[in-house]
Amino acid sequence: MYLDNPALTLRKLIISIESYSPNQPLRSALLHFFELESTPSSEPILWEKIAKVISLPNKISETLEDYFPDEEITAPNWKNNIISTFSNINLNARVLDFNNSISNETKNELGLLSLIFKTKGEMGKLESDDINEIQDLLYNLKQTVIDSDLDIELRKDILHYLNNIIRALDDYSITGIGPVISSVEATLGHACVSPPFQDIVKNTEIGDKIKTVLKKSLSAISTVEGVASLGANCVTLIEHFSK
Repeated sequence: MYLDNPALTLRKLIISIESYSPNQPLRSALLHFFELESTPSSEPILWEKIAKVISLPNKISETLEDYFPDEEITAPNWKNNIISTFSNINLNARVLDFNNSISNETKNELGLLSLIFKTKGEMGKLESDDINEIQDLLYNLKQTVIDSDLDIELRKDILHYLNNIIRALDDYSITGIGPVISSVEATLGHACVSPPFQDIVKNTEIGDKIKTVLKKSLSAISTVEGVASLGANCVTLIEHFSK
């Protein structure tokens, strides 16, 4: 059994922020951490990232309940501390103020939970080159769909599934591989149940590009240690759409 490790993800973020200048504005430190430009258009994206971070405590709790139901794990402080800190986060505050809001007990407990999760087997990582290649393919495909003469509702339908994969890859460093797999599977499933979508996939140049994205995504996912294979059925399904 292999698990994503949300405790490790959360602790890495906290420790990384500690490395920035204490008097640096927290906003600029987080923008740098999430590899975002310091522009007005980045502000809503930054808040989306922070929202994903706030979801990690629930993911940690769910992992404990699902995989360690009988373990007596003593870690009473971290969750309330994290939720309080991120619920009241002030991006105009100093990095020092943020660091002071995270207790040493929280960092130690997250380290303990991270080690416990590793005992079940640590999930491998998607290669950065694979992520970048898939993202480039997706952005190119997205623009092709936008510029196409397809029916507007069909364009919206296609873009919905492409955007789901894009968001999953953009947030991969926070949310792990689960949403990436789900978004690819959802796109494949929709191609099966929606005749208009299936017709595009089977019979158009845009469909060829969709299949290229899906094949590359499946190939990248299949190389990640600990991920249950999506199986030959997915590849067979894509090949079916090529006939």
